[in-house]
Amino acid sequence: MDSAAALNRLLAVLTERGIGLGYDELGWLFESPQYKDSMTSWVHEYLSPATLLSLEEHDLHAHILQTNYKATTTDGMPQPMQETDFENAINTLEASTAAIEKQTAILEAQRSALRNLQALNQEPISTISESDEKKSSQARTKTQLDLETNELTEVNQQRVGATKRHAESSLNLLKTSSQRQLDKDDRLLDGLQKVMFKLAPLESSETRLPDFNLLSSALVKLEGKIIKDRTNATYIETLHSLAGETDGFEHESRGQAVQEAYALAEELESLITEVDSVLEMTISRRYRAPIVNALKLSDAQAQLEQQSWLEYVVRTLHELAQKTEDLASCTQDTLAYTSAISHVSDALAQTLPPPSQPPSRLDRKQSVRGPSPKKNMNPILHRQGVKDPALEILGYHGIRIPVESGTDGEAVSQALRSAMFERQSRLHDLQRSTEQSVAAQVAESINMVDGELQNLLEVLYAHSPYATVHLADSKAKDRLEHLDHEIEGLGDGIKRLDVDRLAEAEQTRLSAALDA
Repeated sequence: MDSAAALNRLLAVLTERGIGLGYDELGWLFESPQYKDSMTSWVHEYLSPATLLSLEEHDLHAHILQTNYKATTTDGMPQPMQETDFENAINTLEASTAAIEKQTAILEAQRSALRNLQALNQEPISTISESDEKKSSQARTKTQLDLETNELTEVNQQRVGATKRHAESSLNLLKTSSQRQLDKDDRLLDGLQKVMFKLAPLESSETRLPDFNLLSSALVKLEGKIIKDRTNATYIETLHSLAGETDGFEHESRGQAVQEAYALAEELESLITEVDSVLEMTISRRYRAPIVNALKLSDAQAQLEQQSWLEYVVRTLHELAQKTEDLASCTQDTLAYTSAISHVSDALAQTLPPPSQPPSRLDRKQSVRGPSPKKNMNPILHRQGVKDPALEILGYHGIRIPVESGTDGEAVSQALRSAMFERQSRLHDLQRSTEQSVAAQVAESINMVDGELQNLLEVLYAHSPYATVHLADSKAKDRLEHLDHEIEGLGDGIKRLDVDRLAEAEQTRLSAALDA
């Protein structure tokens, strides 16, 4: 998507939603080289049909939030678990506990009704018809209660199953998100590997100093040899000319001229011995010292750049490690929640009784009139040869009923209320601590990212005049250009070195000395 298409898409979305922003306010963002790419990528990511809700979808989302309607996605999978889903699951478990309490009360009523029926069987024959009518009424009531119990059981099982499916869907979504985040981290690590060569040890410029010293010595020797050769040639020519001029003089004048020539030779020898030291100082000051300083400056700048890259790599690795720890923590919490839901579902499947058929009239009469071997036992505790399922599931969830109270409804209700208050308090503490920790982690991550972004921007635009793309430090650039000019001037000066003029000047000086 190019910048023009992105701008048209943004203006269309704003017009569709009645937001008063147009081309005059937003057009410059897509024309500016600084914001053009970021705005185009933002529109492609957040305003594409795959991410932006239409008006109908937005209205549906608002309706779902208002009505707490559990909508499903287009592929048939439930939506990810939200905070309200967790609260609904907790409310469902509390409703299941209340249903178990209600079932316990119903069973208590059934036990009392059965005892009353047994007492009626012992009454005289004259009251048999009345007792039969009462038994029929009680049987109908029992059948109705059984139907209600079965209905409550099915509702509880459906709610637990829905909660389990939501938890599994959230776990799958977390796995997908974690994999996507890990893929991004892998790409980032691949990018870091490409810049690891910048962290390699730098080669010091001191290793090149011997070469410069050799070149300086060679230049001194070359210049010294040239000057000495010119001086010797000039001296010999001068002697020949003096010899020709003094051929007609007397012998004494010749002797004096020879002495003067020897004196001049000694003076030239002393001057020639000073040429090497003068040349060495001149070349060191004009050529060698600026080159050495430039190399040291280059080494310092390279070390600063390497230090900046090293800090960036360390911060990036620390951030990746923090993200991995956060993903591991979220995964552990989700797995623990899914495991708890699975345990609740298995416990309900094992403890809740299967749906039973209403007994026939013959079975009812036999159950009423036949002697019961467990007449003096608690029917709730000995149903199906095991202890009371309600007490078993309460024990599974850590709710203990005193043994001496048995199945007393008041004691069970008091224990359930105490457990409910305790777990609500623990849930509130967990929710508050989780919110605080998540908020702290998010704030810390945002501050860290913001700080790193500011540092990167400062480093990026520190040497960028007028926020241009071409980065340059004006002072460093001027120094480098000055160094280049000096090096070029050094080469030009060597090329322009007029040895003949130097020899002529030396000859003039010698002639003046001889004339004197």
